[in-house]
Amino acid sequence: MELLRIIAMMGITILHILYWNDAFLLGTNEITGLRIAGSVLESFCVPVVATYVMISGYYDTGIELRPVRLLRLLAEVWFYSLGIHLLLRPAGQISSGESIWELARYVLPVMMGHYWFVTAFVVMELFAPLLAAAVDQVSKKTLRNIIAGLLIYESILKTVLPFQLTQDHQGYDLCFFLLLFLIASYLRKYGAPKALSGKRRAFLLYGASCVVIAVVQIGAAFLHARTGSFSYLVDSPFHYNYLFAVTASIGLFLGFRELRVPEGRAAAFIRSLSPLTFGVYLIQCHADLLPGWPQLLAKLTGVSAKTTPAPVFFLWVIGCAAFVFAVCSAVDALRRIMFDGVEKLCRR
Repeated sequence: MELLRIIAMMGITILHILYWNDAFLLGTNEITGLRIAGSVLESFCVPVVATYVMISGYYDTGIELRPVRLLRLLAEVWFYSLGIHLLLRPAGQISSGESIWELARYVLPVMMGHYWFVTAFVVMELFAPLLAAAVDQVSKKTLRNIIAGLLIYESILKTVLPFQLTQDHQGYDLCFFLLLFLIASYLRKYGAPKALSGKRRAFLLYGASCVVIAVVQIGAAFLHARTGSFSYLVDSPFHYNYLFAVTASIGLFLGFRELRVPEGRAAAFIRSLSPLTFGVYLIQCHADLLPGWPQLLAKLTGVSAKTTPAPVFFLWVIGCAAFVFAVCSAVDALRRIMFDGVEKLCRR
């Protein structure tokens, strides 16, 4: 699962680069060959967000709430939220004004929703012991029915209906994270259904679900271009709680659960890199850096979704994602050394 964390964060980085460079189809842009190809790549990356949450749900099952672990997580969030802002403030590279309310999102990043993922994730962690205890107490049938009910509410209805539901937050909320936690808990307790047993079937579910996402999204884009309607159907396949994004995330999760990396340098490297992925997210998604860094990379390298040939553009996207991941990982490694030193001093 450590390798999956790394791949998931790489996928999230690719999502940011594609989105902020207008490199895939939306209900508000025109159809081009590059954007069609971008939508295909996007469809394989969207499920990784849910997969990243499921990893935590899978391993948190049965674990009691540990305040020290939660405080470490909050300290890391606060370190980047306020620290990056203070570094960029003298240069004027900030995204907010001077009011107390605007400054509060850096000081209180969880409560102010500076990072939507962190806000939902922290509250999910608070619920984790309660949910784990409930999973142990209820029957398999009851848990399955709860998951089915939440799937209908969170994913199925929004997938089949051609309009935006008022209470659909596109997966950017706690309710969706709780659903993913319960799915992961179910898989941990009861295992995968027989139809999904084995790596081949799991990865087939992931691939088939991603193809459906791409086909629906591209088809809806052409329908929208012809009729001027159904723009929602162009955008909704890229929502995190889209049904096929959920099934793809389950397939990806189950496939990597069966994957074993032989012990050696590669395994050791993966174990050392995996804990840095959360820091990679906090750096690249900081309000003062996003959307600036994807656009800056394009400007510095002279790449454009409008003029650059598609093969060159997507090689550039993958290269930039690897570069950003490496830089952010190096920064977070230094942060971990600093935090470890502070912890040692506090224990004396």
